[in-house]
Amino acid sequence: MLGVLAIVAILATVILSTTTRRLDIIAGNLETTNLANYAAALQNSILRTRRIPGPGRTDWATNIASELGASVSSVTNNPRNLLRCFLIDPNIQIGVNGGGLPYQQSIAGSVITNGSGLVVQPNVRVMILTSLGAALPSAVINASLSVAQFQNIWTNQDGSIPTDAIWSGFKSGDDLKVQRINLDSLFVQLVLYNYPPFSTNPPGRYAIDHLATNSVPNATIGMDAYFLRNTILGLYEDPAVPDPQAEQILSRDASFVYIQQVWRGTLDLGQGPTALELAAGAFISSPTNAAAITPPQVVNAISNFMSAYNSWANASFPASGNPQHDNASAAQATMVTNMSRLITGP
Repeated sequence: MLGVLAIVAILATVILSTTTRRLDIIAGNLETTNLANYAAALQNSILRTRRIPGPGRTDWATNIASELGASVSSVTNNPRNLLRCFLIDPNIQIGVNGGGLPYQQSIAGSVITNGSGLVVQPNVRVMILTSLGAALPSAVINASLSVAQFQNIWTNQDGSIPTDAIWSGFKSGDDLKVQRINLDSLFVQLVLYNYPPFSTNPPGRYAIDHLATNSVPNATIGMDAYFLRNTILGLYEDPAVPDPQAEQILSRDASFVYIQQVWRGTLDLGQGPTALELAAGAFISSPTNAAAITPPQVVNAISNFMSAYNSWANASFPASGNPQHDNASAAQATMVTNMSRLITGP
C-alpha cells in the first residue's frame, strides 16, 4: 500500500506540474494575443480621433477600451489581475521640438527639426508590459524609466529578462509579455509651397480635416510638416472662393505646389524604380505652352547639371575658378533658367 501511494503521489506531482505549465503556456499565448489586439486598437483610435493619448494609464486604457467596446478594467489588468503598464519613450518628439503627449493633431501638424533645420518624422515609441507571475519592477509600474532602461526593454529578446538592474528580482522571462508599438509609421510628410515670384502671386491656402484654412507661407518650402495617415487635405485658392479646388486623403508622403492660382501635385505613378522613368516620360511627352522652352530641353538641362555635379563631386568639390566647379555652376544656372522659362515664357 505504501509503495502504491508513493507511486500515486509521484504521478500526481508530475501531472500537476505538467498541467500548471500547460496552463501557463495557454495564459501566455492569450496575453500575447490580447496585447496585439490592444496595439491595433490603439493605432485605429489614433487614426480615427487624430489624437495620441497622454502618459497616464487611464487615458491609454480608455481609448483602447472604447475602440474595442470593452471595459477599462479589462485593459488595465490582465486575466490574473496583474497590472498592464503603458510606457512612453523618454526620447519622444512630437508636435514641436521637445513636445510630448498627449498630442492632438492641428492644422500645423508635427514639425520636428534636426540639427540642420530639416523637418523629420516624429519619434513616438510606446510599449505595453504585463507579467503573468512576479510583479513588474516599481520603475515600470510608475513609468519612471530612463532612456537606457526603456531602450533595454525595447531591444530585449522575448522570453528573456532584461539585463538592467531594475529586473534583478524578476525570475522568469516567460512571465514577461511586451507589446512594442512604433507610432512613427502612422505619420506621412506633407510639403506645400507657392511658386515664385511671391510678390505677384497670392499664396495658396490649405485645410486639415476641414478645419479653418491657413495661407501657405511664401518661402522656398512654404509648409513642411507630418500628419497622421488618412488625414483629409483641402487645397484652396483665393479667399473669396469658399470651396476647395481639390481634396485628398493623405495615405503617403505628398507635395503640392500653387502656380497661377492652381494647385498641382505629384503624378500618381506608384512606387519603385520605374516610377522615376514613368514621371520623366510623362513630363517629356506633356504639351508645350507658348514659351520658348520645351520639356525635353528642361530634362536635358537637368541631365547636364547632374553630370557636371558628379564630376565636381569626384574632384572633391574644388572652389570657384576650378573647371569642375565652374562647369557645375553654369549647368545649374542653365537648368534653373530653363525650368523658369517653362512656366513664365521666353
